[in-house]
Amino acid sequence: MVKKKQLEVELAHLRGRFEALFAHSPDLNYFIDTSGQVFEISSAAGPILRFTAEQLQQMSYLDLVYEQDRVLVEQRFASVLSGEVQRFETRLIDVDGVPIEFEILAIPVQEGGELVGAFGVARDISRRKDVERQLLASEQRYRALFDDNVDAVLTYDTEGRFVAINHATEVMMGYDADELIGQPFLPYIVPAMREYTIEQFMSVKQGDPVQYETAMFNRAGEVVDLHITVIPIMVDGEMQGIHCVGKGITKRKQLEAALNDMAYHDYLTGLPNQRSMNRHLAELMAAHLPFALYMLDLDRFKSVNDSWGHETGDLLLKSVTKRLAARIPQNARLFRYGGDEMVAVLQSAEESEVMRFAEQLQELFEESFVIKDHEVVASASIGIATFPEDGDLIDTIFRKADNAMYFAKQHGRNTHAVYRAIAREGEEQLLQLEIELRGALRAGEMSVRYQPQVNLKTGALHGIEALLRWDSPRLGPITPEDFIPIAEESGIIVELGTWVLDTACAQLADWRERGLGRLKVSVNVSIHQFYHDDFLVTLRRTLEKYAVDPTQLVLEITESIASNADLVVTQLIELKKIGVEVAIDDFGTGYSSLQYLKNYPIDYLKIDRTFLEEMETSQADRDLIATIVTLAHNLGLPTVAEGAETEAHIEFLRAHESDFAQGFYFSGPLTAAQFERWIAER
Repeated sequence: MVKKKQLEVELAHLRGRFEALFAHSPDLNYFIDTSGQVFEISSAAGPILRFTAEQLQQMSYLDLVYEQDRVLVEQRFASVLSGEVQRFETRLIDVDGVPIEFEILAIPVQEGGELVGAFGVARDISRRKDVERQLLASEQRYRALFDDNVDAVLTYDTEGRFVAINHATEVMMGYDADELIGQPFLPYIVPAMREYTIEQFMSVKQGDPVQYETAMFNRAGEVVDLHITVIPIMVDGEMQGIHCVGKGITKRKQLEAALNDMAYHDYLTGLPNQRSMNRHLAELMAAHLPFALYMLDLDRFKSVNDSWGHETGDLLLKSVTKRLAARIPQNARLFRYGGDEMVAVLQSAEESEVMRFAEQLQELFEESFVIKDHEVVASASIGIATFPEDGDLIDTIFRKADNAMYFAKQHGRNTHAVYRAIAREGEEQLLQLEIELRGALRAGEMSVRYQPQVNLKTGALHGIEALLRWDSPRLGPITPEDFIPIAEESGIIVELGTWVLDTACAQLADWRERGLGRLKVSVNVSIHQFYHDDFLVTLRRTLEKYAVDPTQLVLEITESIASNADLVVTQLIELKKIGVEVAIDDFGTGYSSLQYLKNYPIDYLKIDRTFLEEMETSQADRDLIATIVTLAHNLGLPTVAEGAETEAHIEFLRAHESDFAQGFYFSGPLTAAQFERWIAER
């Protein structure tokens, strides 16, 4: 009897503990009879499913199962009734019919050897499933970024060994993943780039993302240029590895090299060009290395073009280049300056060596050239200037060598002249011209001529260019080519430029008052004037003085001005704020740069007259004109062609859709009165 009492007490304790566990478990505990009726369910169902206990005890288990999962749950319940324990995942609905994900444990319950139902535990796993889905989505995004990326994507360990690579890496390097995994990446980097690449790798090991360019060998031994992005893999503040994205830039590098070669080399002869020469001279000057500059001009080259055509002339230039380049000593460089002019630069301080090299250059022309079965006799006039004796600026050295070359031409050709030997006579002449020029403006010897610019599509007047002229009572008419360089060197050019601007604006105001319409005038601005401290102030004051609309004024600047990127951009922005327009003058003859055409606020591109002069007989000039027009239009810039003199010029320009032209075909430079008559006649 006592033993029975003890068993009853223990049973009561067990039942109490079970009921406490059943009732207060955070999971949903339940009993279901064999018919599927919910017999008992724990209180956890209330907060989770939000049904009342009374509602639940009147429901079949299938009433709680999400409709799309019922077939599966019925199959599982049948297995439980067969005596099997079942564990599975399904969705139950709450009081609003919203599905909630559960993990179900169902255990058969027997009494007296007879199956009476099922006991189970339903655990809410919706939060876990959300995390799993997020992890899966994250993994899929990562795999898509990694596996399907068109760029090489790879992972290193902290020692620089391959851990994982994508298919694009295999294609780029020519190796299968199995051949690379576990191998260090450094041996694949070209030797010249290894030290720099190691520096970048060490930076990323400090925890900093890094971007850089390097190059590697592929399986075929070819160099592959790469832009690299490396990102540290940090887990709880500790580096676990490194991600790397490599973009192949070999084609871009090849294009850059080709463009650089075009920018610094002459297309006809293959020689370094004027830009390359200026860079070389600047390097010599910066290092304080003495040198001699030889300006070579072929004698009577024009007669070769006239007699046998420009193709023969081009072939002659190539032959001369080949002969000269083969004899240039190691301490000398040869450059194509333009036209039939070449420049040799000898790095030497010995006068005897300077003169001996000049004689060697002269001797190279003693033997004739055979061009297309024609024997062509050519000679060269050579002018020589030296650094530092003849100056410490490139323009000064070059100008003095040019003067010496012209002296050689005027004294028999086929010879050479040293600037210092002719300087006394030449400097006296230049000084006299400078003295005359200083008094010319005050004496009223300067004037402005106006050359019309015509719209090639409509034939209407587009604008006029204001051109400075000097008619000296003592020296006669002096061309701008003769007095402008003197004005620039002496500083008078700023005063002259200011006067031309004032005169042109005054004339616009006069024509406006007399009803000639709203004309647009172009005025040339020298580099000295453009960078003068008072330039913008003077410009604003002049426009206000004559009440000229800023949009009627076009300032023509040369390519040499536009090439000084850091200095010019501020001025151009200020000019656009004022409202004036800007044209690049003589395009194609100087420091051409696509960069400034793309980035600077420029309104017109002027095609230099030299391209039209020989256009009718030179395919190269025709191609250049067409290229310049296409380039300008692609950049949204209209073109103004200078030197249009013949019907053939006009037809060609129209055929290639050049916008405007000026030249003697329409009219030469006119006085104000002549221009008024020209307008009246049109």
